[in-house]
Amino acid sequence: MVTFALFDSEVSGAGVAASRVAGAALVGLAVACWPRRTGEATPQALRGMLVYSLLATAILVVLGLGAHVAGKLLWPAVVAHLAITIWLLAAMRASRTSG
Repeated sequence: MVTFALFDSEVSGAGVAASRVAGAALVGLAVACWPRRTGEATPQALRGMLVYSLLATAILVVLGLGAHVAGKLLWPAVVAHLAITIWLLAAMRASRTSG
């Protein structure tokens, strides 16, 4: 259902397995980036999330423009990932100036 809304296509065959592995990787990334008890994120966590969000944005844009694979939620997802990328860049800059 989500893949159809994003890419206007269903997942089948090996794509189902690959999607599950990618989902597991995202859970692992989220656990690795969990904030400290003080509530602040480590620079490594910010970097890891920044790389993920930047790559996700780029991949979604390429799919939308190059492969013409776009469902109703593809461009809102691009905007969301771009906003998260900008926020992470700002957070990294703020942590460098305060630390």
